[in-house]
Amino acid sequence: MEDRGSKFFGLMCPLESDREISKRVEAFKQSQKGIGHVAYAAVWDKKGDLYRSSDDGEPSGTAGKPILNHIFGKGLAKVLVAVARIYGGVPLGKGGLIRAYGHTALLAIENGALEAVIPTQTEKLAVAHAKYAILRHQIEQKGWAYQVEYHDKGACFSLEIPEVDLDSFRNWKAEMDGFQ
Repeated sequence: MEDRGSKFFGLMCPLESDREISKRVEAFKQSQKGIGHVAYAAVWDKKGDLYRSSDDGEPSGTAGKPILNHIFGKGLAKVLVAVARIYGGVPLGKGGLIRAYGHTALLAIENGALEAVIPTQTEKLAVAHAKYAILRHQIEQKGWAYQVEYHDKGACFSLEIPEVDLDSFRNWKAEMDGFQ
């Protein structure tokens, strides 16, 4: 969708857990040059008790909430709907933003716009029990999907790193080598 030079792109994808949100939103943001904002909403249950939304820097209530309203309106659960904006140089105002983000979200939902496949690479990282919580927190902050295997001496993380993040991961891992 386009409005006064700004371009909006929508994405809808299933969610297994809330840990996937930041990874998927960041990958969507990196998918096209010039994306400035990626607002989103995620819902885990049909009652609407478990949900999250973000305006990603847009004025409060103008991006995440309209997306969330469409998810609730369609009765969806275990889903993430994200809308990316490439700024076109003309302010849309609060009403214009609400309409643009809401309409793009509705199009993504109605057209079943599925997630683009993000190529990833599996990386392993071992850690002692004493350092596990700190490392897990850092991994979650970076938005990387992971599984953990526990053993007598500690834990082994199996991380799914998007290919666009591999250099960042390798630099981070080099800093962590003395951490273990």
